[in-house]
Amino acid sequence: MFKGFFKLIEYEFKLFLREPIAAFFTFIFPVFFMFLTMEVFVGNPVVEVPTATGVMEIRIINYVLPNMMLMVIATTAFMSLPITATEYRQTKYFKRLRANPVSSSSILAAIGIVFFIITSCGVALLSIAAFAVYGASIAGSLLMFILSFLFSYLAIASISFGIMGSLLRTSRTAVAVGQIVYFPAMFFSGVFVPLEQLPEWLRPVSEFIPITHAARLMQGMWQGEPFSDFVTEIAVLTGVLLLGILVAVKKFRWE
Repeated sequence: MFKGFFKLIEYEFKLFLREPIAAFFTFIFPVFFMFLTMEVFVGNPVVEVPTATGVMEIRIINYVLPNMMLMVIATTAFMSLPITATEYRQTKYFKRLRANPVSSSSILAAIGIVFFIITSCGVALLSIAAFAVYGASIAGSLLMFILSFLFSYLAIASISFGIMGSLLRTSRTAVAVGQIVYFPAMFFSGVFVPLEQLPEWLRPVSEFIPITHAARLMQGMWQGEPFSDFVTEIAVLTGVLLLGILVAVKKFRWE
């Protein structure tokens, strides 16, 4: 059983690496975008970030890096996972897998593990570049940040795979819906543009975007803010995670 499971993980890695565009947007583009963002802020190395107790001044790289990590999560979640699910269903790959002596839960677990490792590799490359080139530093607990990263990934991936991957019928539709969701979410959640720079009437919209809460949680853990300040963010992400799981259980189709 375990041999078949690890073989499946190996095969999923090979399938991903055969898609150079997906690999580019996961590994290369976030690093390029970080360099571009740092060039924009080259004359302003410090940014003021609102916290639960006031305003905190931090180096711009320490603000940009957690946001770029979230960008990697969102790229995997909205661009890769739902497309993978719909494509496997269309090509009857799921059906063929289920004919093998590997359980259905193992198939989904293998896909989830592979994409989490891929996302983590993208974040690792981004972090190496940020620490080496710009001297990034983490003010909080590394363990707490890793936990916030894992939790954010699970919540956002549950939306994409559990909801989009379950309800969308074709890979073309998944590509279109993924782009429609991805770009507004990035702009209106404070990842690409700080929330304080959005028009006043648009800011309440960001509260309905799960990535907004993931960004606050990851930023807070990176900057060393108390975990207790993020009860709302944790509650929202937990609700999103459970909703994604519930929809997947009820609506996910193998063929």
